Amino acid sequence: MSEKKKGKKGLVIALAVLLPLIIVGGVVGAAFAGLIKIPGITPKKAAMYGEANYLDKEDAPKPTPAPEEEPQPEPKEAKEPPKPKVQVTSEDPVLDEEQGAKKLAAIWNNMEAAQVLRLAAETNDNDLARIMAKMDAELVAEVLGTMPDARRAARLSLAIEKIHAIIPKPEDE
Repeated sequence: MSEKKKGKKGLVIALAVLLPLIIVGGVVGAAFAGLIKIPGITPKKAAMYGEANYLDKEDAPKPTPAPEEEPQPEPKEAKEPPKPKVQVTSEDPVLDEEQGAKKLAAIWNNMEAAQVLRLAAETNDNDLARIMAKMDAELVAEVLGTMPDARRAARLSLAIEKIHAIIPKPEDE
């Protein structure tokens, strides 16, 4: 009796695997044959059967000539070109320094401390503190610890502390 169960179990597994494969294969085959339209699989009709290659030049459809248009006289007055839909203003764009600091902090977080330290050497203290306040604490600690100017590292530490001590205002005011 156990052999019958093993045989049924094998049959069920075979059907569970083969039946979906046969169905998927049939659908893809029908798409390639042009019986089912599936974008990306179904070929164009003329290219599918190669009809375009076997048409004689005399049997090929002839293009219909376009109707000739009468030349229109040029207007006497030159018309103004249409105004652009987008108005360009001379105002400076509004900058969000906090958003910029977040983006730059995300980039610097993927760098090594020595690379960040080289970039920090060329950045002023206020901007550097704002950026470092948004960076990973471990990387900031490593950068501050390896800074050759201990006074600058201390100033940056205090500036970062002040940035984190700011209590945000509720947005509904």
